[in-house]
Amino acid sequence: MEKRRFKVNVLDFLILALVAIVIAGAALRANVKQKDTKLETQTAIISFKVSNVQSVSVKYFHDGDPVWSDSLGCTIGTLIGDSITSSPAVTYAEHGGAIVKTTSALNRVDICGSVECEGQMSESGFLLGGTQYIAPGVSTYACLPEINAYILITDIRIK
Repeated sequence: MEKRRFKVNVLDFLILALVAIVIAGAALRANVKQKDTKLETQTAIISFKVSNVQSVSVKYFHDGDPVWSDSLGCTIGTLIGDSITSSPAVTYAEHGGAIVKTTSALNRVDICGSVECEGQMSESGFLLGGTQYIAPGVSTYACLPEINAYILITDIRIK
């Protein structure tokens, strides 16, 4: 019988390289998580904005209400009641190469507020409850006891 020598063709090489890259990526991600879990827990104030909702929605935001993020799958924190403000809803549109700002007159408002939370600030962002990263510019579906709405995270300050 003849001995057949094992040959590595291009497809085999690509598959092996891809598996090695996936393993290296998982190891790097695990290393980032380990570094972040060693950080101390800090109290932060997360500012948010709810855009273009009915004006009666403001009365459903109460001091101390827990704020749960359905899309992140974790609790963001507790609402700071005196931070809640509302102003007429503003929309921006492009018209003829210029940005046009319009203000709604149909009982629509933008609501701004803040949530107090616990987490770790790291190079990767703010880690909520050790499970989810959050940063300004992130939009999430938030659930409060009396209202659910999409909120836009506008700022994170360490207290």
